[in-house]
Amino acid sequence: MTTYEKRREKTKGMIKDAFWILYEKNDINQITIHELAEISGIHRATFYQYYHDIYEVLEEIEEELLNSLKKLDIEHMKPTARELYRFIDLIYNEYNQHRKYLHLLLIGNKDPDFSKKYQYTFFSLFPDEIKLDDNQKIQLIEGSMIYGLIVMITYFIDSNELSSREISHLILSLLLRGIVPTVGNIHNIVKGEN
Repeated sequence: MTTYEKRREKTKGMIKDAFWILYEKNDINQITIHELAEISGIHRATFYQYYHDIYEVLEEIEEELLNSLKKLDIEHMKPTARELYRFIDLIYNEYNQHRKYLHLLLIGNKDPDFSKKYQYTFFSLFPDEIKLDDNQKIQLIEGSMIYGLIVMITYFIDSNELSSREISHLILSLLLRGIVPTVGNIHNIVKGEN
């Protein structure tokens, strides 16, 4: 990477960091370039060298998150317990790596369109043998389950209540046994006894 490229990436990083500070507290339409430039320590003209407007900053952050998700190695997964554990660990690590962004965008519902894109991208990564059917009703159920898994993983990571292994036990139990038996047996699952 050349010096120019390094400086460019550093400046863009400062802009994105400043944007995120503002976005955590405000709706996107309340963020001004003047305010963003002030927080990031750049001149307004510098902002325009990299972005057309505030919305482009958010789009770039979201695109980076989607690209990171696409890089997960789940393409050749088989529907086995071992592979499900590996899958949950991958998702756990992906969320932890991008926690500050994903929590606000997915759980805080700051951008419902991104949430839909994330779910779609997530689901598109699954190998065909794991997908149940081409039927739209089945796809709706699968999509709901996937989003539920994302929310559950997010909750437990944010609360620091369970390790990735305990989350894997819980999710695997939900997938294999169903909700009612799992909830009735939650104490044992959290303890890793089941």
